[in-house]
Order: sequence, then C-alpha cells, then structure tokens
Amino acid sequence: LGKNTPNPDLANVKATNYEVGFEKPLPADSLFQANLFLSDVDDKIVNKELSDGTDQYQNIGEARYQGFELILKTGFIPKNEIECHYTYLDAENRSDDRISDKLEEVSEHQLYVSDHYKFNDWLSAFARVQWNSERYQENSDGEFDSLDGFWTVDAKIMVKPAKFMTLEAGVKNLFDEDYMYSNGYPREGSTFFALVRATF
Repeated sequence: LGKNTPNPDLANVKATNYEVGFEKPLPADSLFQANLFLSDVDDKIVNKELSDGTDQYQNIGEARYQGFELILKTGFIPKNEIECHYTYLDAENRSDDRISDKLEEVSEHQLYVSDHYKFNDWLSAFARVQWNSERYQENSDGEFDSLDGFWTVDAKIMVKPAKFMTLEAGVKNLFDEDYMYSNGYPREGSTFFALVRATF
C-alpha cells in the first residue's frame, strides 16, 4: 500500500514480431525444434523506482528483443516424457534518451527441464526444473543493480479416477528458493496446492 505512484500518461505498447522455426523428428520417439525470434517494441513499459522510494510504470521508448530457443522432446526412456528447453534472449534498450542499453527484469539465459512419468493409466508424476540467469533493474540514481539468477523446482502427482476427472497435488518452489523478478518484490517460497479438474 502506497508503494506505487500512478502514471496517467502511460501509453499502450506496440510491437512487431518475427519468428522462424525448424522442426525435425528424431529416432527413439524424439523431436528437435529450433526457433529464431525478433521483436521491435515501441513505448516499452518498465517499472521505475522514483526518488521518493515509490515505483511507477513508465514508457521508455524503443526496445528490441532477439534470440533463439532450442527444444528437445523425447520418450526414449519408457514411461517418461522428457522436455528440455534453452532460450537465449538479447534484450536492448534502443530509446534515444537511454543511459544504458540494458533492459530491466530480463534474463539473458533460461533453461527448462521437465519429466512426466506415467506409472500406469491413472497415476502419473510431473517435475520441472527452471533456471534464470541474472537480470538488471535501474535504481532511483539511474544505476543498474544486478538481481541474482535462480533455480526453481516444481513437482506434482496426478491421479485420474475417471475419464472426465483429474486430481492433482504438489508443491511449487520445492526447495524454498529465495528469488526476485523485480528488486524489492520477493517471490513466493514453497507453496503446496491441491486441485480437481473436470471436463463435461
């Protein structure tokens, strides 16, 4: 409460996106994908720290995001569906009045690995590991602070007692990793959940 300052002059973001992809089936029930992407953004919105200690969403002008993603999916190990994703992202502030080329709250490297293990037709387990490299945030003095990279692990058990129903129970951030996407806003620690999904 009182942490944010409104900005009535905030403009809508406009973006032009380009993407090209390649997909190749592989032996052993596997699939490889590669994607190149580029996005030019006008009136990019970022969360700025003001001199009074409050935050405000502001337009910074032009930005460019470009990079690639590599994906491998495989069922090589019986009863397992494994996915591995790596993303490289080059994010650049291209505004005329910029003091740095850095863009805030963006990780240059991201890694995602997951496994869906099927015990049988009605019981399965899912786990995923995600890594984000360090990111930056501009402080009220116009300097860029570095936020540490982090690992998170999520896991859940899924039970399907009927064709139309699935029960799930699990934990997010299993090892209670202390991390932030934005300076001063720590993310949740270990969170347990249970839910029921039904389709009719």
